[in-house]
Amino acid sequence: MSAAEQTARSRDQDRNRDRRGSAGDRGEDHGDQAPPKPPKLAYAGAAIGALLFALCVGLLGYEGLSPTEGKPAIELRVLDVTKTGSSWLARIEARNDGDATGAGVMVEGTLMSGGSELEKAQAEFDYVPSGSSRRGGLFFSRDPAGFELRLRVLGYVEP
Repeated sequence: MSAAEQTARSRDQDRNRDRRGSAGDRGEDHGDQAPPKPPKLAYAGAAIGALLFALCVGLLGYEGLSPTEGKPAIELRVLDVTKTGSSWLARIEARNDGDATGAGVMVEGTLMSGGSELEKAQAEFDYVPSGSSRRGGLFFSRDPAGFELRLRVLGYVEP
């Protein structure tokens, strides 16, 4: 064998060793054996993960593409009344039990005495999502605890 043939053969052996990894990399040289297959549990975990991912993507796609025909159903209630400086604060809660979000929800509180309207106050809630509640307050110059406080929703816009 000539020197050129020996050099070419040595170069081919080096390339094959680099492709397989050296014997020191894996502990021993197994030639052209395939790497061991992953355990069946790994395949089962991957299948479950892929199924969950597909279900999440499908659900989000369905929710995003299906029209919402519902409307907000906003109920108001007084949480408490406190004195704040020269005025009275009636803290209120707006709860949306409807199927849609209400945006720009305008509420009004009216102090009543014997059927007469004494004072009005308004507040706006930016968003009241379906199934949630938001809190705010109405300021009055009179103590609402001494009168009838009527709350009502004036309106909303669709987001």
